[in-house]
Amino acid sequence: MAKTIKNAMKSLFLVQKNQRIDLDSYYQAIADKLENCEVRWLNSGDQDDLRSYFFANVNLSEFDRVILFVRFKKEIKQVDFISSLPGLFIIEHDACQNYIPGKYRGKFSEYYEGIAPVSVLTSGFGVTQKLRGEGVDAHFVPKGYDDSLLRDKHFSRDIELGFLGSTKHKIYTGRKKALEIISKKEGLIIARTKSGEEYCDMLCRIKFFVSADVGLGEYMVKTFEAMACGCVLFTWDQGERENLALGFRDLENVVLFASMQEFHDKLELLRGDDRLAERIASAGKSLVENGYSWRAQGARVAEVIEQCSGEGAGIVEMKQKKALVIIPYFGRWPKWINVFMASCQVNDDFDWLVLTDCGPVDFPPGNVNFVDCTFKEYCEFVSRRLGIKFVPESPYKLCDIKPALGFIHQDYLERYDYWAWSDLDLVYGDLSKYYAPYLGRYNLISNHATRVSGHFCLLRTGKKYLEAFKKIPEWESCFESGQHLAVDEKQFSRLFLRGKNFPVWLRWAFRLFRPMSWKALFHEAYSTPNCRIAWHNGASSFPKSWFWRKDKGLFNDEDEKKSFPYFHFLVWKKSWLESNIEIEKFSPLGHSEETIVFSEAGISLGGGRMKSDDNAEK
Repeated sequence: MAKTIKNAMKSLFLVQKNQRIDLDSYYQAIADKLENCEVRWLNSGDQDDLRSYFFANVNLSEFDRVILFVRFKKEIKQVDFISSLPGLFIIEHDACQNYIPGKYRGKFSEYYEGIAPVSVLTSGFGVTQKLRGEGVDAHFVPKGYDDSLLRDKHFSRDIELGFLGSTKHKIYTGRKKALEIISKKEGLIIARTKSGEEYCDMLCRIKFFVSADVGLGEYMVKTFEAMACGCVLFTWDQGERENLALGFRDLENVVLFASMQEFHDKLELLRGDDRLAERIASAGKSLVENGYSWRAQGARVAEVIEQCSGEGAGIVEMKQKKALVIIPYFGRWPKWINVFMASCQVNDDFDWLVLTDCGPVDFPPGNVNFVDCTFKEYCEFVSRRLGIKFVPESPYKLCDIKPALGFIHQDYLERYDYWAWSDLDLVYGDLSKYYAPYLGRYNLISNHATRVSGHFCLLRTGKKYLEAFKKIPEWESCFESGQHLAVDEKQFSRLFLRGKNFPVWLRWAFRLFRPMSWKALFHEAYSTPNCRIAWHNGASSFPKSWFWRKDKGLFNDEDEKKSFPYFHFLVWKKSWLESNIEIEKFSPLGHSEETIVFSEAGISLGGGRMKSDDNAEK
């Protein structure tokens, strides 16, 4: 568990009394992590009239931010008052109702627009992405379970198929229908119990717990509770991005189904294979025990609140981001990962999606979304999305599928005009400033003059460019090949350019017959020095040192005014040993005067040794 957040800001955290489930450990974890946080429980009358409650009980001048976790149906009647609260955060576990038929369809969107600026912490990954696409500052923190109450008691599993919970609410129409069908055919027991030990005891008697939340778009609390008690969880499949975000793997730690036939087929499989059923139950229990307790989720909430707060909570309203940068990366993080992440953090007009098995980074930026998955899982996901057999032996083969990453992950692109691929052996400058003249004018932006730049390239999110890779001759066999073919820089480049060694005028003549190239920009950004390409002044000598600083960005010891999108240290890194990278003390959240020095000898903290420090301000 991460250390307590040291924060001088004082928070008022308002929650509802008499919840159906006990969330005290969730509340306590949030308060402990934020440290300077006062939790108050509101009864129904208090929630009905927040203005009167605050007038009688709260001195707002004592608080820097207000965190609300109260009934939505009461909140939406008090927009005028709630919009006046300072540093506003809202925790919401029912926002999926914004996108399903019912009386609250669209109401969450209207409410958040009415009380902006506000940061919203929602419990569904897909719901979070949709809200962000509408301009809401939404952040994903999933639901959890009470690990002080719910545990596997190792009872005899004398109930083969069971469901515990409500089917009466209108939003559970799909749940009720699915459970009734299963009950008639397979003898599913549908029951309700009191909360507490009685509920835990009943879960511990169920072998296969059926969670059929059809149409809700996210997983409910019962999902995690059943897994914690050792049930084999059969759950309605809420989609690939939701499963990736939570770490759900079909027939490994859960059993997913998207039709009644699929449910029956998988049930028959597990009825005949007790060992497989036991492995799934054990893996599911391990998954939730290692990250989905209410305490763990409360700590995540506090971390998000801290990241969003900065120097003023809720002041900056969410806006359309310029691009989503997609990076699948497997193995272990390079030693310079904190510097890379710091350069992401200061580019707040861009977001990053990183799919990895490398584990958490020390200082995760708020604009980088990490999806935890293994290399095998990711390759299986790519295979399904592309309809091919993608089974490479090495993660290096992922370079070949870079042109297809937008198509593979298009579910994440709802709120972006551009997507990009990127390597990790670079540090970004001011991307917004550099690309401002080009975004909106071009559909593809390469940082090399004669080919698509494999280390970083921007493309439109329209269908034509999401599917452009399909115009590569025999693209399926290129992707399926066990060899690295440099598809991104060779075959993909040929869709736009021919004759890279021809004179410029002749290359342009070829482009007249390639419509896709008409709005494709190929220009040399000089972002990868020390290679075969001469420096921008025509010389064969290059800068001896590059520098990155949070408050000044990217610069080098030769160019005082020239702007670079990033520094790609492809050549230098080949001679670096781990001992040449001396930045362990560097924190991207630290002081702005911490200067990173890149040289042929390695990476280090520069401090006052920088001879070009003054030039950077010119």
